[in-house]
Amino acid sequence: MYGGFPNWKPSFHSSQNVPEARVILPLAWPPSNGNPFAPDAMADILEERGFFWWLNGPNLPVHSKETSLSALLTITDEGQITLDVDGSLCGKDEYRDWTERRIFPASKRIVGRLASPGEYVLLEGLERTDFSVSDESVRQQRFTAELCTRRNSPFSSNYGQEEFLELRIEMTGLEDWLELDSVLVGPEYTDGDAVQVQVSYKNYQLDYPTLGGTVSIESVTTGADFLSFFSTHPRRDVQFQQSYYLVFRSEAPSDLSALRHTYNKLEEFFALLLGSYHRFTWPIFVRKEEPFDTWNTLYFYRGAPSAQQVNHHFSWVPFARVRGVLGALLREWQAGSETFGAGYYLYVSSLRNPHTYSEDRFVNLVWGVKLYTGNGWANQKPLTASLRRRSVSSAS
Repeated sequence: MYGGFPNWKPSFHSSQNVPEARVILPLAWPPSNGNPFAPDAMADILEERGFFWWLNGPNLPVHSKETSLSALLTITDEGQITLDVDGSLCGKDEYRDWTERRIFPASKRIVGRLASPGEYVLLEGLERTDFSVSDESVRQQRFTAELCTRRNSPFSSNYGQEEFLELRIEMTGLEDWLELDSVLVGPEYTDGDAVQVQVSYKNYQLDYPTLGGTVSIESVTTGADFLSFFSTHPRRDVQFQQSYYLVFRSEAPSDLSALRHTYNKLEEFFALLLGSYHRFTWPIFVRKEEPFDTWNTLYFYRGAPSAQQVNHHFSWVPFARVRGVLGALLREWQAGSETFGAGYYLYVSSLRNPHTYSEDRFVNLVWGVKLYTGNGWANQKPLTASLRRRSVSSAS
């Protein structure tokens, strides 16, 4: 028996000098999924039950909040969205034929309220994926969605993907790279029977004008109660914490697709500064509504957000080096991406997917040079011999 497999022996060509092969199995054997070599299951960032109904749907009993159906909403860390409904949201024969495409039109949207207090979600880009035959009574329906919007207030019946004022990205994992920590705790001193401690901090807002709006890096410090001036109620513990946000404010209200494009460009731009691809957290879109603006977190299929902290000692460009010119660099990146296309950002693609064959890297290089020279470089003045020599020497 080799590695727990009965009646199996490694077989190699006689001319090969290969040591005996063994398979190391986990302690729990056989695995629950029946495949010892299957990759680990994706973690879920959201798995919660709630009540769901069609948003602004036809006048049917199940298309209202009062007669909604219970369901389980699952979102993986890569943004795959599934909804398992305990019953039938669709009609008896609506999108039931699994031999044809079962993609819903953009006007068909599902809204729901999660078990968490005040949590509402909106699912768009729907496709029905459950399986049933014609003579079966449907007991459960399953849907996948391209987008899931999560917020703390209900969605209006005419909710649309426009009138967004800003894009907010929490800079999780980039705190050390920013080097903007400012919380200072002074020494203790006595004042009668009380022991006093002074805490001070800075709230940063670094603004950088860019194409179509303004990008800013802002800090938010939590822990101090703004109502404590009017109250002397004692506490058992107090904790101050600083968080940092990358914020893009457009010059005029924008739609969701334009802000998602800006989100991708910001992520690629920071990859150039870091020398590695650090995936941002899920974006927050602030939308103009009455009586107050709403914060909407958007989930969609993409790579999982980076979990590791970026070490500023190993990044290519520390933030302190580009703090004064960050806006100019971003504008150059945005303009160059539009002018030169893939010839400008193919390198970022290699950072996004480092597990690439050398042959593919070479082909990407050829494509990049061709696109770069064809789209913009051909219109530039040729380099002089001395400038070419200086460029080669500086690159080496």
